Amino acid sequence: MKTVFATVNRLPLDNRNVSSTRNRMTQQIALLRGINVGGKNKVKMADLRDVLSDAGLDDVRTYIQSGSVCFGSRKSRSSLESLIRSCIKDSFGCDVPVMVRPQSFFEDLIAESPYCKSGKPKFDVAELGAVILAKKPTAAKVKSLAEQEFSDEYQILRDVVYFRVHNGFRNTKLNNVLFEKKLGVAATARNWKTICKLVEM
Repeated sequence: MKTVFATVNRLPLDNRNVSSTRNRMTQQIALLRGINVGGKNKVKMADLRDVLSDAGLDDVRTYIQSGSVCFGSRKSRSSLESLIRSCIKDSFGCDVPVMVRPQSFFEDLIAESPYCKSGKPKFDVAELGAVILAKKPTAAKVKSLAEQEFSDEYQILRDVVYFRVHNGFRNTKLNNVLFEKKLGVAATARNWKTICKLVEM
């Protein structure tokens, strides 16, 4: 299956969230990797909401057991990632990677998906997902990955890997572990239903 790397002369999505509203509370989304997976790193979402609220985050909401948290904060991305990771480690004994992006990042992610048209999926939503990268990978890494063949398809646009699977998420080789290893950047994946729900929350 041919893969595509789109070169776009724009800032990575995670750097396009800074608006002129620094004095307002920014809606943020934290993606926790490895929470409640395979019976490991068990964290009750109600407890997590309480812990993060006590830490100063505003209007904390969680989506099922997906390790996805919505909240408001004026803090910087790096400060929030450190704060949330420390809170989880101190309260639950789990040291898990945390990636924070503004809600606008996910709105752009949906709008720019090559598998959507006008923000609406062109395929069965159960086939779609995205891997959010900590930063844009190098062209050399992307080229090296493109030389491999996969039964499923993906496209890389700056700091997001959009993918479509044909035989279920459990059977695909396109996951955050693969992209972390091949692209040399931290990554975390979410299915399309979760991504859309996070924007709606």
